[in-house]
Amino acid sequence: MDRQISRGETGRSTVFSILKYLFIIALIVLAFWFVRGLLVKKADRDKLHIVSVERGEMQNTLTATGVVVPSFEREINAPVSTEIKRVARSNGEFVEANDLILELDQEFTRLEFDQLNDELELRRNSIDKLKLEFDKNLKDLDYQDQ
Repeated sequence: MDRQISRGETGRSTVFSILKYLFIIALIVLAFWFVRGLLVKKADRDKLHIVSVERGEMQNTLTATGVVVPSFEREINAPVSTEIKRVARSNGEFVEANDLILELDQEFTRLEFDQLNDELELRRNSIDKLKLEFDKNLKDLDYQDQ
């Protein structure tokens, strides 16, 4: 036996589901706000001293401890995988264009290059062989046709 559900009950269930979704959204927003607050860097600007450094004569010396972080670094990638034979420059030295920084071991690279050239020559030979076989088969078919 079915009975009709009153509008008050359906309205209450709709309001309850809307409130449930609003509560879930509010929890997500609060969690995001809390995590964002944990990730913010906090430093007192009064404790930071920022100055620009210039080259010149040494006037005073100062002993201090801390970590010096460079403003930028360049990553140098070799076009092939090899070993470093010799380091020509050390950290912090100034370099100009075309200055030698690292000397790489070229023996492995030469061997790999020679191996690839040999493979290329083998493939060219196999292509020539296939062309000759093709020509032979074509002539055989021509003779058979005559």
